[in-house]
Amino acid sequence: MSNQDESICSDVTPVINNKTNLHYYNESYDSLDSCINYRVTRDAYLLQKQLKRQSLSSTNKKHKKQHLVPISFCRLHSPTGTDSFVDAKGLLDSGGSGCLIAKHLTQNLPVITPASAAQFLTAAGTYTSQGLVHLKFSMPELHHDRLIEWQFHVAENLGAYDLIIGRDLMQELPINLHFDSLEIEWDNARIPMRPIDATSQTSYHIQDPPAVADATERIKAILDAKYEKANISKLVNEQTHLSTAHQDKLHELLSEFEDLFDGTLGKWRGRDYTIELKEDATPYHARPYPIPKAYEQTLRMEVDRLCELGVLKKTNRSEWAAPTFIIPKKDGTVRFINDFRELNKRIKRKPFPIPNIQDLLLKLEGFKYATSLDLNMGYYHIRLSPDSRKLCTIVLPWGKYEMQRLPMGLCNSPDIFQEKMSELFYDLEFVRCYIDDLLIITKGSLEHHLTKLRTVFKRLRAAGLKVNATKSFFARPELEYLGY
Repeated sequence: MSNQDESICSDVTPVINNKTNLHYYNESYDSLDSCINYRVTRDAYLLQKQLKRQSLSSTNKKHKKQHLVPISFCRLHSPTGTDSFVDAKGLLDSGGSGCLIAKHLTQNLPVITPASAAQFLTAAGTYTSQGLVHLKFSMPELHHDRLIEWQFHVAENLGAYDLIIGRDLMQELPINLHFDSLEIEWDNARIPMRPIDATSQTSYHIQDPPAVADATERIKAILDAKYEKANISKLVNEQTHLSTAHQDKLHELLSEFEDLFDGTLGKWRGRDYTIELKEDATPYHARPYPIPKAYEQTLRMEVDRLCELGVLKKTNRSEWAAPTFIIPKKDGTVRFINDFRELNKRIKRKPFPIPNIQDLLLKLEGFKYATSLDLNMGYYHIRLSPDSRKLCTIVLPWGKYEMQRLPMGLCNSPDIFQEKMSELFYDLEFVRCYIDDLLIITKGSLEHHLTKLRTVFKRLRAAGLKVNATKSFFARPELEYLGY
């Protein structure tokens, strides 16, 4: 760039707030669980776009003979402050002195025309600036909760890219390019470099944040579990830690309550749950997220299965609609999660104390027998009232469906389920409840333990709940609980 061009560019002052020009979304949460619900849903949205997920090493192996470049798939935010955004493919160019944006993305942005045009030499070619725009965007592959504001020069066309991020912004953030490992790094987050023809549909990269890994695994376990009628005899024979006489007694008890283990979805008896809206709440209706053709039929089958179970119902009577997205699984099936973030902003939350896991574990010392029970499909036991079903409507490319049961992703769900479980077993000191995980511990004989277990089974039956036998453990001297 010429000296004259540099002087022109130096008159443009980047927008910088505080130490840097980064905005963190200031979300506030009443508890860890509501934070987890929000973040798991948000991360699921990012995960669904990665249709062919690969680890960093496998990605580099696949493309080792190709020329890899530092590409990041960015999200351009609306200048009006709405939730709308546009996806853009960005090249990170440490040799370019400024940032550029393709003209077709600036139609709704006010463009400042400089006195004379500046030229930029970049890794993608030489471009002439036609003006300046103030851009708000994020780089969700690296940090999805950070909003960047910066001045970009407008170019007629950037070839294979929508944005070119120059060294001025890279130094400010800062972003580092590691050509030895073919990685892009920003504040301890890394993504792989990719071939120039990479698209967000084939090469989007996302890694689960450690802070929500445990919660993500909980939701995955619920969505992926196979719910089948238990074979009581086989189940008892697998309890090899028990003597034959003790196995016979356990078999007698489980057979008495065989209906608890029939693999069906239970219905919590009592009032349906009603979601309360804030006074100023207005309906939110999202557009459906696109479903890759390769997974559409599989998703349709999963939706039909949930309709048969009574979790979903096809409808078109609601002003509300939340988008749904998929996460492909290794076995060829899909996991789909609903994005209720907008609904969560509009409902009243009534927090209920979720037990502290560390406190629970500290109180387990000294037991002789322990049984852990996993409830079938957790939150889905609780039915929603008719008006609440309208609020929890989801939208897919081929239609709308109402959630008939309490959904995962709703900020109230952990509080609601924990409160109901705590009320159900409040007077039984030998029972520990953590949302949908039950633990029964006793210090006496096996007969004493089975007596207590019978009391728990009676209450589960009376409440209309079901137990996943394959995920439960019976009369163990030691077992894993809540991952410990």
